[in-house]
Amino acid sequence: MLILFAALLAVSCGERIIMAYGDMEINGKVKYLEQSSYTVSEQNGEIVKDSLSSKLILRFDSEGKIIEDNWCDYSWDIYLKNIFKYDFRGNKIEDIRFHSSNDILYRTIYDYDTMGSKISKKVYDSDNRLSSYESYKYDSLGNLIENTSQRQDLGIKEKLTGTSNNYSFDIN
Repeated sequence: MLILFAALLAVSCGERIIMAYGDMEINGKVKYLEQSSYTVSEQNGEIVKDSLSSKLILRFDSEGKIIEDNWCDYSWDIYLKNIFKYDFRGNKIEDIRFHSSNDILYRTIYDYDTMGSKISKKVYDSDNRLSSYESYKYDSLGNLIENTSQRQDLGIKEKLTGTSNNYSFDIN
């Protein structure tokens, strides 16, 4: 079974915003993007669109940033929803994922330094308990030099385990 993707754009008049979404470059002031997935079949050597399998609907703010996405099944029932929040610099500061029942699955909080570099990412589970944590360190030129990741062990809610990555750069 093959899946066919079709993207439909709804663009309002106004200032021009250029952004990339996947392989698409979107020009204009986009309010939402609807991406539909269909099953397809081959009939007499031709690819024929069969039935709708799912939809992704993205909503954008006036700056062109995604503020919400809705994942729908073939009957338009939403089974996943994400809401994104940004700071005054345009950095994503929060990402909340909801289940179809509107219950929170998880919430991710991002922190940034005064230069706008991400310094931490904290993921909280549906009970608002910290489930994973990442921290980032940079050199004076803004290059990422360390990334530390910790997550809760399954079954042991109090203990975080993790890894650390260190980076180095040539001066040349």
